[in-house]
Amino acid sequence: MDKIEEKIIKIIDDNREKIVDFARDIYTHAELGYKEFRTAGKFADELKALGLETKEGLAVTGVKGYLNQDKKDNVSLALIGELDALRIPEHKYANKDTDGAHCCGHHSQLAGVVGAAIALADKEISLRFPLRSTVRLSSRIS
Repeated sequence: MDKIEEKIIKIIDDNREKIVDFARDIYTHAELGYKEFRTAGKFADELKALGLETKEGLAVTGVKGYLNQDKKDNVSLALIGELDALRIPEHKYANKDTDGAHCCGHHSQLAGVVGAAIALADKEISLRFPLRSTVRLSSRIS
């Protein structure tokens, strides 16, 4: 493993609690398709906190954050997490307000995108390992 890989792993390890808390919050506040306003807001807030240009309200509740927007003429890389939950009111952790439950694992996908954003937005990583492309960090409805 090279120094950059070690640094990325350290950043993710150092932010593990934050990433897991994000996933747990999304898990316990599941929202159904095209109604994920709270989920989308939380995701957007995480990207904005990293200083990323962020667009919201795409296809109703979708969010995109951009890393290296100045390289948008090159190839782009997309990291995508899904927002919506399934309507399963009898699930142990179903949201009482929406009857939604994240049995699908979308909360984990979204948390993975947040973790990647934290690592890739790190100043040391971006200086030592400059990406030659735009990275689009997106949420969407499946």
